[in-house]
Amino acid sequence: MKYLIANWKGFGTLQILDNFCEEFSNFEYDTTKVCFIFAPPVILLQYARINLPNHIYVASQYSSLNQTTGAITFDALSSINCQYTLCNHPELQSKTPYIMKSNNLDIRYIFYLNEYNVDTYFHIKASIFVYEPKNKSILIDNLPRPICFAGSVDANNAKHYLNKFDGLCIGKSSQNIKEIKSIIRLLES
Repeated sequence: MKYLIANWKGFGTLQILDNFCEEFSNFEYDTTKVCFIFAPPVILLQYARINLPNHIYVASQYSSLNQTTGAITFDALSSINCQYTLCNHPELQSKTPYIMKSNNLDIRYIFYLNEYNVDTYFHIKASIFVYEPKNKSILIDNLPRPICFAGSVDANNAKHYLNKFDGLCIGKSSQNIKEIKSIIRLLES
């Protein structure tokens, strides 16, 4: 199985998502070979889950055990059938200790690592790991599996990373439908 995680970060609008959902509602690929996980901004999460085909998984970019203002709880994510949550993303690392304590079995973790924290977090029980090197060095030895590569991935360089990794996590180019479809075809082969 190969993985593709499309992290829109804070980008995207309902109009762009609507086009994305329409394009992928008829796009067929081998789901026994490719697991496609889509992580839109939280305000678009429920719309994505309702309008994307069920074989495209939906991920929250953040989650929390706290019931504070702005928190996105596991119960709320479960209620809209969100299957994954991103954890330890470099932009949100201070939130990670709360995330990893959840016993919610409906939500699976996608956990970010880099060359500076891989030893610290190696023991974490995650469904998928994402390796995003800080200095673009690729230290592949002894990384937990399955592991995806993140860091300026696009259709032009994707094949290079697939020799060493189980999949890809793309950010900037993840709104480009042509790029996503091209990468999915590459993952199928």
